[in-house]
Amino acid sequence: MSRSSKPAAELRAYEAEAPRRQTVYQLAAGLVAVALVSVLPALADVREHLQALESPGLAPWASLLLMAGVLQLAYAMYLVQIPDWSTVWVASLVYLILATAYAMFLGVFLLADAHSQFIGWMGLVDHVSSDRAVGWCVTMLCLSCLLAYALGRYSVRWHRAA
Repeated sequence: MSRSSKPAAELRAYEAEAPRRQTVYQLAAGLVAVALVSVLPALADVREHLQALESPGLAPWASLLLMAGVLQLAYAMYLVQIPDWSTVWVASLVYLILATAYAMFLGVFLLADAHSQFIGWMGLVDHVSSDRAVGWCVTMLCLSCLLAYALGRYSVRWHRAA
């Protein structure tokens, strides 16, 4: 038997205000858009692999790109499920890490020749010799940095306002 006859207070979880949730949803849509753009070259490679009768298999770079795209989509879902300043901050850090990876690959593609062991292992010989990999890395680096900046700025502003 309880000590008081009053009903227990209903516990409510934190829920962000509607305008903040709306902004987080827009940022998550940006994450989805960048994720879709990032996997376009890998999807083209998958299509070529499926159409070729004597295909050697999917290139390692395409598998790596698809995994990174899935990771980006997972963080977009994370933002939608838990719209809070801390989740926005974590997504910003993830995109900074991705931007760092794109910058590292850009450096490798600019400094290494097409006969490099790493480029050969990744299956990027044709892409590096035609500079398509360099252009794609620059594009993804710019998009990732822009999105990381937007996420980080919004997270810091939200945290300071709270």
